[in-house]
Amino acid sequence: MSLTRPFRNAHIALPVALLFVAEYLILYSNGCGPTHPAALAMFVTVIACLAGWLAHLRVGPLNGWRVALRFVGEVWADLTRFFIAVIAVYILLLLVLGTGGSCYTGRFKVAEMIGDSKPAMEEIAHRYATRKTVHGIGAGLQIKLSGADTHSMVTQDGVIVLFRGDFPSVVVMTPNPGTDGMHWHCSGTPQKNLPANCRD
Repeated sequence: MSLTRPFRNAHIALPVALLFVAEYLILYSNGCGPTHPAALAMFVTVIACLAGWLAHLRVGPLNGWRVALRFVGEVWADLTRFFIAVIAVYILLLLVLGTGGSCYTGRFKVAEMIGDSKPAMEEIAHRYATRKTVHGIGAGLQIKLSGADTHSMVTQDGVIVLFRGDFPSVVVMTPNPGTDGMHWHCSGTPQKNLPANCRD
């Protein structure tokens, strides 16, 4: 039996299963969930090897440069078709489920909250430069946050704690004095609502 198209000639369950795996890796590994770059790289490698194997079955032995060029073209065409399908389904899932949108909206709102704390961070850095100690550098500082469901607290030692209720999250900005000025370590929870510089 001759093969004409790699994924068309495979059982329908194979491309559908691969499509579901791709959507899972994109939506939940690179979205709000924990990242799994090794799993994504392994999946792409499997797809490329499968396309190459099936294209080789179709074009026959690679016994000339024309056949080799045809082989490369067939592999490229099939990979392009598959990943276009992945992107199309991904966009449809975002429109229906709103998975990615809610994730990035939460991160934007938390990043905005961190931005509102910049004046307090600058004042803490200024106090440390003057006093050369973190003891008492946060005394009396208040942070005005935008948004109705946001709260803040500054400890005596200058640690800034931010709370958000509409996208439930807690952010802790810890001052770390250095020879070249004040550095800040950002941490918090949950990871899915934190901007990149605050995620472990």
